[in-house]
Amino acid sequence: PPANRGPEGQLVWELGTLKPNDEQTIEVQLMPTDEGEIGSVATVRFAADATARSVVTRPRLVVETAMPERVLIGDQVTLSIVVSNPGTGVATGVVLEERIPAGLRHPAGAELEYTVGDLKPGESRKLELPLVADQPGMVVNMLVARGDGELRVEDKRELEILAPQLDVALEGP
Repeated sequence: PPANRGPEGQLVWELGTLKPNDEQTIEVQLMPTDEGEIGSVATVRFAADATARSVVTRPRLVVETAMPERVLIGDQVTLSIVVSNPGTGVATGVVLEERIPAGLRHPAGAELEYTVGDLKPGESRKLELPLVADQPGMVVNMLVARGDGELRVEDKRELEILAPQLDVALEGP
């Protein structure tokens, strides 16, 4: 191809796009004007484009707790817990936290933690947590599911613990 002059007087050839295994040959004929050693430097400049594609996913957490609305004092209350990931990415490091409210008790104490692990998209796990109702009144139970990447969700349920009372009266002669 014909040469053009660069900003500093150099010869510049625009070769266009070269595909893999293509080659271009440039032949230069020079006529020396002085005696002595002659040197030359060839500089090749090129631009390469690189593209990348990424698939963006988003894990989500949903926790649902099922339990009766009313129980008698002294009865066992079983919380049926389902933690799921309806998102498009893997929810990693999933942990369930239970702070047992006054009125309920568990043999392991008032603060429980269960490591669920990783949940794939569409995956769910079911757990059961047995508690004992030990004080009458309204109780609000809150279960928290958390995971890596600031995933956090809460589920609150109310429970009424009843303490039946019997009045006995006796009349006689």
